[in-house]
Amino acid sequence: MYDTYTRGLTGSNPVLISFFFYSVCLFQKFLYIRNIKLKVMASRKTVSVKDMIAYANNQLSRVDDYATKEFKSGICTMIESLLHMSDNYAGFMFNKNSESEIDTVGYYSRTYFISNKLLK
Repeated sequence: MYDTYTRGLTGSNPVLISFFFYSVCLFQKFLYIRNIKLKVMASRKTVSVKDMIAYANNQLSRVDDYATKEFKSGICTMIESLLHMSDNYAGFMFNKNSESEIDTVGYYSRTYFISNKLLK
């Protein structure tokens, strides 16, 4: 327990205290390493539209518990905006036509096509 009058830990196990401080030091090192990686990635100015389509198609084909309707809807909104802004929209197809009713997981389970401009 932390005693505010003596400003110290009283009645605590010294092993637990040293483990706590060791954990804090490891977490600080993790944050430092993570910041270095973020700075390296922040210098990149562009992302390939072709790579983003491949990533989106991979995410939209997932069938696990975390690939919900809301998740897939967000991926569809993002990739459609990207494709229209870059003038590369070439349409999509449903992964399973039998499960393509509006506002279902199957409706957002789709594959986006790559524009002919990106294939060159």
